[in-house]
Amino acid sequence: MLIAFFGSTGRRRLLIGGIAIAVLTAVFWLFSAGSGYLHGSQRAVLQAQQSARFALVGTFGKPAWPAVIVGRDDGIGQVEFITADGQAHRYDGFHGAMQALHFRSLSGNGFTLVFVQHSSERDPLGR
Repeated sequence: MLIAFFGSTGRRRLLIGGIAIAVLTAVFWLFSAGSGYLHGSQRAVLQAQQSARFALVGTFGKPAWPAVIVGRDDGIGQVEFITADGQAHRYDGFHGAMQALHFRSLSGNGFTLVFVQHSSERDPLGR
C-alpha cells in the first residue's frame, strides 16, 4: 500500500522535501536552542560576550557567518591556542579570565576570536 502511495514521483519528491526540511529544522534547533553554539553574526557573539563583561581583543582568520563554535581555549591572564591555519599564539599580560573561541563557518572557513573578561561575571558560553 505504501509503495503504491509513494510510487508517483510527485509524492516521492514531496516526501523527500518534507523529510529534508524536518531534518534541517531539527539540526538548526539543536545548534541554536539553549547552547548558543550556532551564531548568525559577529554582532550576536559580541552581544553574548558583552553580557558577561567579555571584550574582544583579537581576531585570527577572516570571520564568515553563520558559524559554529568548534573549540575553546581558556586561561587566566593569558590564553594559548592554535589558529585554523595551524599557527600557535599566546595572548598574555591581561587581567581576568580569557578565552579563544574557534569557529567554523558553514562555508568551511575557520577563524578565532579572543576575549578577556573584566570581572567575575558568568560566562555566557559556559560548559
